[in-house]
Amino acid sequence: SAAKRAVAQPGAKVVGAGATPATSSSAAVTSPRELLTVFKQLSKARLSALVVLSAAAGFVAGSGETVEWTKLGLTSFGTFACAASANTLNQIYEVEKDKLMKRTCKRPLPTGKITPKNALIWAVGSGVVGCATLYASSNATTAALGA
Repeated sequence: SAAKRAVAQPGAKVVGAGATPATSSSAAVTSPRELLTVFKQLSKARLSALVVLSAAAGFVAGSGETVEWTKLGLTSFGTFACAASANTLNQIYEVEKDKLMKRTCKRPLPTGKITPKNALIWAVGSGVVGCATLYASSNATTAALGA
């Protein structure tokens, strides 16, 4: 299989079957910690955190005198998951352009650290979890806006 051929090449390990081999200049994904880093990069965690911060500020501002902290936490989690999904989908869509730009060529998809299929699984999973969390903690309108 393609995954076995990729692993057989020196310095080439990728996440998922059917991946194009990572080059020897890219860091191989060899541990759960590195896989977590890949998902953080796909999610653009810092950008997603800024989206959460603005949503949380709006939540607190609209809460009146009493803030429901559990609901704020769930809303923040759901918002982060939806933002992570959107950022991952964007990187899947832009992978060919990302390969060409110096600023983006070291992202997980252009380097082959993860396959587009597995990135899509991550995007769909985080999107479903995010929307479900927003639906359960808020309402259908909030979940639809998260989608």
